[in-house]
Amino acid sequence: MMRCVAVLTGHKPDSPGEMGRPVVINEDRQAEMKQKFKINQFNLLATDLISANRSLPDVRMEAYVLLFSFMLVFTVQRLLFVLTIGA
Repeated sequence: MMRCVAVLTGHKPDSPGEMGRPVVINEDRQAEMKQKFKINQFNLLATDLISANRSLPDVRMEAYVLLFSFMLVFTVQRLLFVLTIGA
């Protein structure tokens, strides 16, 4: 079962890097990619093509997701209890 961490409205599902898919640099942009690589020693062209607001697959184990959800609910309940007592 593939869960998604975030899905943004208006976001194209076939964008570069979406859901962790690799970015493919076309042959006509290879020279640009190599030139940009010299700046910081990583693929700046691919980085520029990937949206910072992309969706990523949730790769956590199911048990971890359930445990985290339980801990979050428990923490919120405790916080509400403390706020109610203090009011």
